[in-house]
Amino acid sequence: MNKRVTLKSVGALRRLRGIAALCALLWAAATFGVEKDVDQQKVLAYVEKLSEIKSPQQALDYWRSLEPELGGTDGRYEYWLGKIYQDLQQNEAALQAFNQSVKLDPGNRWPYLKIAELGIQQGAYEAVESLMNKLINAYPDWYLAPLTLAQSYYASGRYDDAVKAVTTSLKIELTLEGYVLLSKAALETKDYLTVVQAGVTAQESDPQLQQDPELSERIVQALIGMERRDKAAVYLDGQKSALPAETIRALQEKYGLK
Repeated sequence: MNKRVTLKSVGALRRLRGIAALCALLWAAATFGVEKDVDQQKVLAYVEKLSEIKSPQQALDYWRSLEPELGGTDGRYEYWLGKIYQDLQQNEAALQAFNQSVKLDPGNRWPYLKIAELGIQQGAYEAVESLMNKLINAYPDWYLAPLTLAQSYYASGRYDDAVKAVTTSLKIELTLEGYVLLSKAALETKDYLTVVQAGVTAQESDPQLQQDPELSERIVQALIGMERRDKAAVYLDGQKSALPAETIRALQEKYGLK
């Protein structure tokens, strides 16, 4: 990476992530139908209640009960219906709901993003990349479009393109997801320094990622690729408080770091 990001700036991600997720949810709800004859406050209340329901099936039952009032209006009902279907792993139903949301409100970006997520799962990479490039042109300051594009590139084996796209996303907004993906894509391109920088930044920003054995192994692989086996051994030793002892031993044996 060309720019060294301070850990202090990234550390705020973890503290704000829960609040940001709820704000994003409510913002997405509010951005639908603002120019249509829809009671915004009422719909916000519905979506807030939906976010409190833990069971996807109960959420589906609740949301379906609102179809007579919200369905076929501004695309918002169909968008959240699609998200619930995703939680239930009913992807075909989810895709139909997101497509219907787009028909009702073509100017809203969120359903397109969900369609792209499903497209990646189905291996429709060219369609996803075309869609994401259109979103990037329409919303150049939205980090999720290049991040999703990077996910598609990575899934299809276009690792150099994935690195470029996720780097663009991180320039717009620093995210843990972005750093983790960057560490994966950069390892495939043998850009070992970027792997270490991105991986360590992610782990120091979120203690849960310190317990991620795959991310830890990528950092070890990168350090070995940089011919810094001593650093790899020291790094693994420092992970003893985060990873199970058997995981540490397995990595030490796999890479000859004992």
